[in-house]
Amino acid sequence: MFIDVLNRVAADAGYHPTQQRAALVKLLNFSARDIYNKLECNRIYRECTLAVPRNKIVSIPSIVGDLRGMRAHYGDYPFDLKALMTPRYISGTWNYRYCNWRDLGESPVLTYVGSVDVLTIVSPVLEGTTISITGQTANAARIQEDLLLDSSPKSSVTEFGPTIFRIACATDRTCDITIKDIAGTTIAVLYNNEKQTRYRIVDVSEIAWSIDTAADETLVDIAFKIPLGVLSNDADSFPAGDDYDEAWYCMAMHLHYKPMKGMDVQASDAFKYAMLALNAIKSGTDDNTVQKVSFGRNKFYNLFWNRYYYGTLGSCTRETPST
Repeated sequence: MFIDVLNRVAADAGYHPTQQRAALVKLLNFSARDIYNKLECNRIYRECTLAVPRNKIVSIPSIVGDLRGMRAHYGDYPFDLKALMTPRYISGTWNYRYCNWRDLGESPVLTYVGSVDVLTIVSPVLEGTTISITGQTANAARIQEDLLLDSSPKSSVTEFGPTIFRIACATDRTCDITIKDIAGTTIAVLYNNEKQTRYRIVDVSEIAWSIDTAADETLVDIAFKIPLGVLSNDADSFPAGDDYDEAWYCMAMHLHYKPMKGMDVQASDAFKYAMLALNAIKSGTDDNTVQKVSFGRNKFYNLFWNRYYYGTLGSCTRETPST
């Protein structure tokens, strides 16, 4: 738990747990990010089901982290997430159109801005926060406006569009903030535990998707890595669980010692212990878990093949070779 790691680091590194809490929060978040980037294990993965339209560019919210696997919910078959240039800019592009996704990167907005105009910020609680919006305008390729939320809703002075590059807020907040265009369409949601909006943009192929909803959508199961948000509350935990507190503590001590002159040995030892703890916990929790799944032939393929073989080939007579 966050408070346990904070108190331990404060005691060993000489911080005051209350008066220097801001510095400790910063240190623990940097160390948590380092551990998070190095960790791939079953306990940091989750699964959800999304309703996805076919032959469209879709946005996946930031609550879904980096994708690790996708499969059709009812068809029981997996499919690939292709890189931006892999399927479309090579010979034989037919494979791109058949049950694949294409990763187009990240975007600060979930949909295109309808027109070049002001943006409206809506916050259920006024906390004196400042929202920074960076985007294109009719007269500038890139411009930034810092908007103080002293009322809600509040419109920007700048008329942004059609491209938004960044929507961010550096201060802590207790509520989510919604950003809308002039038509009232929500283009982004800035969650209170994140510093900026983030959506993964995916190009969905057009062929061989089932229709699972009344809106002509396909249900897709997604395995993803839990995103790492800002950890600051006493009850917060590392995404993979409290079992990784030891590795988290050691990495925090490594970052504490690293900039200090003459503390190279302590920094190196702390990093080594962090890696040992990380690998030990991962091995202990994942050893009895099957990590790879072998997908067999679709049951409908077998049904079709058996009917074809016994219904067609089975009725043929085979000539006996002469001796």
